[in-house]
Amino acid sequence: MLSTVDAVINRAGNFCWKGMRTMACLVDTIYEKGVKLFGNDKRNLEHRLERSSELNWWDITIHPKTVLL
Repeated sequence: MLSTVDAVINRAGNFCWKGMRTMACLVDTIYEKGVKLFGNDKRNLEHRLERSSELNWWDITIHPKTVLL
């Protein structure tokens, strides 16, 4: 059923929870291991996270970073 990347992305993009639809895309960037945020960088990221009171660590809404062109 989930045998290809496209199948997984399409399936993940069809979920709905509390009236909100999901958006899914493949991020194929290679991330460095062990990178940690401190100080202002960590605070800025935490301001973009909205944790569910019901599911706490398992349900987080991440608000996108504003990019000005």
